[in-house]
Amino acid sequence: MNVSSYLDAVLITYSNYYVNFKSISKPNFDLVCKHIVPDRVIGLILSNDEDTPGLAELFLTYFQINQFTYLQSLTLFDIGPHLWENIIQNMVELKNLHSFFYTQPSRTNSWISDITGNDIGQLDSRLFNIYGLYYLNYVD
Repeated sequence: MNVSSYLDAVLITYSNYYVNFKSISKPNFDLVCKHIVPDRVIGLILSNDEDTPGLAELFLTYFQINQFTYLQSLTLFDIGPHLWENIIQNMVELKNLHSFFYTQPSRTNSWISDITGNDIGQLDSRLFNIYGLYYLNYVD
């Protein structure tokens, strides 16, 4: 049995699973993306930090966030403005989402200054009210 067949068999066995792309090699990332069944993912971690540059963007070329219809927890690390808009706009369709965690980029980016202070509070309120989140965390 090759790795691909084994991974398919494992994923079929589980009705739901968490996918963590915080620290993953590109070959493993590609392998996992080929076998993800979006409506079985209940937890997703996307990262664009130094360990995984560009993988969040690549992930969003393979999938739209709204394909993960049973997603309960979404965590974003170092997501820039070009990805942020796409993700936030599609979150409205995630009816099962109860937890959302995000951090600002560790690299200095001017865009994050646009969502500081009162804007973060307003974003928090919108996410709670619109999406009915139970847990929302922001770390700077």
